[in-house]
Amino acid sequence: MGGEPTKQDWVKAEKIFRRACESLGPEQDGRIMAIDVLTGETFLGDTERDAYAVASRTRPGREFIFMRVGRDVPHFIGAF
Repeated sequence: MGGEPTKQDWVKAEKIFRRACESLGPEQDGRIMAIDVLTGETFLGDTERDAYAVASRTRPGREFIFMRVGRDVPHFIGAF
């Protein structure tokens, strides 16, 4: 990504998010998903900080887009 996410990053993140949510149960509702749009990997945490901690251990130095699980429409939280 390198800075502000582009529209293409958002579109890709939403596709990854929807695909990943298909395999999650209702117990994951409300959790935060960190999305690496370069690899398609997703990481879950109870907060944005938790999701980032898990994601950055696996992909240090990467930027992630964050969305909340359990919404009919992806709920963007932030990117860094």
